[in-house]
Amino acid sequence: MASVRGSAPEIARFSPEEHASLERLLTSDAMTRAPRLQAILKFLIDALIEGRTATLNEQNIGQEVFHLREGYSPGEDNIVRVSVRHLRTRLEEYYNTYGLNEPYVLEIPKGKYIPTLTGRTPPTTELALPLQFQSIDSASPLPEIASGKRRVTMVWILVACLLVANAISGYFLYRSAHPPGPELGMLQMLQQTGSRTLVVVTDSNLQAYRQVFQKQVSLDSYLDRSYTHFEVETAHTDPLLTRARQYVSETSDTSVTSAIIAAAILKAEPPGTAFIRHPHDVSMRDFQHENLILLGGPWINPWGQMFEERLNFRREPMSASPAQSEIHNVKPLPGEPSAFIPYQEGELTFNYAHIAVLPNMSGSGKVILVGATSLEALEAGGRFILQQESVQKLMRTYGVSSAAQLPSLELVLEVEGIQSVPDRVWIVAQRIVH
Repeated sequence: MASVRGSAPEIARFSPEEHASLERLLTSDAMTRAPRLQAILKFLIDALIEGRTATLNEQNIGQEVFHLREGYSPGEDNIVRVSVRHLRTRLEEYYNTYGLNEPYVLEIPKGKYIPTLTGRTPPTTELALPLQFQSIDSASPLPEIASGKRRVTMVWILVACLLVANAISGYFLYRSAHPPGPELGMLQMLQQTGSRTLVVVTDSNLQAYRQVFQKQVSLDSYLDRSYTHFEVETAHTDPLLTRARQYVSETSDTSVTSAIIAAAILKAEPPGTAFIRHPHDVSMRDFQHENLILLGGPWINPWGQMFEERLNFRREPMSASPAQSEIHNVKPLPGEPSAFIPYQEGELTFNYAHIAVLPNMSGSGKVILVGATSLEALEAGGRFILQQESVQKLMRTYGVSSAAQLPSLELVLEVEGIQSVPDRVWIVAQRIVH
């Protein structure tokens, strides 16, 4: 190991090789796909190179990077702590994948904000396949488990199968789907506000977590990561089972279907107005100032839980098969069922998508929720909000002349499909949200 650079405030003279290594890190896919983390990283690297590490603290980063007011209290806004924690994870992922052969490693010690740059001996092993980062992740390789631990190995296999199946399903949906054109559809309701649009993809690991540990992760425990702390649970004291739980709770994967929908939305929006985010890279502040599109429903995108109490249609586990979901109708109108339950007729499958459009927390923007009982229904819901025909149909229904005049509303779509490919879609229920 070479000496540590940045461990104490100093004006360090960095070699061209060190500069090049830091530049590769800063411009890597791992960072460019997470603009907020990239901004923090650039600020820290600049301070390290310029010898300004003595001024690095939570309040300084909050003011300079997030433009928080001077003298703000870190105790009232934890955006810096949360973001730097995510940055540490992203750095570790980078140096274990794309940066495996980097001669220098940048680290941010826990509890501190001063980065260190350390030389390392080049690894002797080769990286077989590069991982994908941020929102287009489909699956990450699982650590090996000793063959003698059969029970825990089966847990890992289950986790791996869930994630791989998720990715394969999304891949075939992508191959067979009809990509939406440059229509805006219901996105016109967002453009009226003038705010940015954040497309928040699913956290597919939460599905694996729920399958293995039979628990749904609440938004509160998702934000503070307390769902990874389980020492008090006697059933989960096995250290290898602990590693399995940590894996599904600490990585940032999403489904391919979710990523395809997000990419289609970005293509439809004007350049520079829409951005893809993983749920771990979103904060409560975003719901005050931005438009958001939440994909996947409250089980695999916990931010949707904030709006559940306002909705008439809610996704719930099926009583006969808790791994699957149905859409409950809280207050059915005459002729409506109390629940929309997926079913099959021969080769045809019938699933349901739920779409809701609500104001954000301050009323300055909109939030669109897109959830579904299956991947094909989620894809159909994504198409629906992008199609011009959809918004025109809603405008006729509510007697308005523009998308901006549409009320807050929620819809249930029935999706007919064959071999996991959505075909026909129609609205089977709708409500105005007061």
